[in-house]
Amino acid sequence: MSLESCYGYRVIRDVVRRFFIAQGFRPRRVRGGHRIPRAKYLFSFYNEEGMMVGVFYDREQDTIVECSHVKQSSTLNIGVWSRDKLLSLLLVNEARSD
Repeated sequence: MSLESCYGYRVIRDVVRRFFIAQGFRPRRVRGGHRIPRAKYLFSFYNEEGMMVGVFYDREQDTIVECSHVKQSSTLNIGVWSRDKLLSLLLVNEARSD
């Protein structure tokens, strides 16, 4: 069973957003940003180097994908969270709300 069907898209987005806010970033919605097939766009933020990082929920893998584009070298940096990391954040959020 997928995490999206158990917790819902909004809860996943809010938990991941709170994680990045705790790291000191300011997430925001940016239209016309990155696109990844089979992944739902959550939000974007600017990292400490000033690059925009798009954050997505991959429905097939049940994970979070971070994607940033480095303009100087024309490379695409992609970071994938483990499903366990996302699940642990969701469980902590559920424990707080009870």
